[in-house]
Amino acid sequence: VQKDAHDMVILHLAAGDRGSTEAILALKGDHRLKSMPIVVVADSDLDAVKNEVIATFHIPVVARPWAAEALLDTVSSELMK
Repeated sequence: VQKDAHDMVILHLAAGDRGSTEAILALKGDHRLKSMPIVVVADSDLDAVKNEVIATFHIPVVARPWAAEALLDTVSSELMK
């Protein structure tokens, strides 16, 4: 997690990947970054742990294969909150 905050994080979650889940937990655990929007692009076969993290933090998911319009709509919606 960087010291300088950004506007948003877009993460790709894949079935065997643990790094992205740990990144979400690190971002949400840092009081300086926890309000930063996160959007997840994910495969449909995520395990229960990944689904629980996504649900716990109410993170919007764009399913793969994704369309550019769907991702842009989700990003726009999150930035407007």
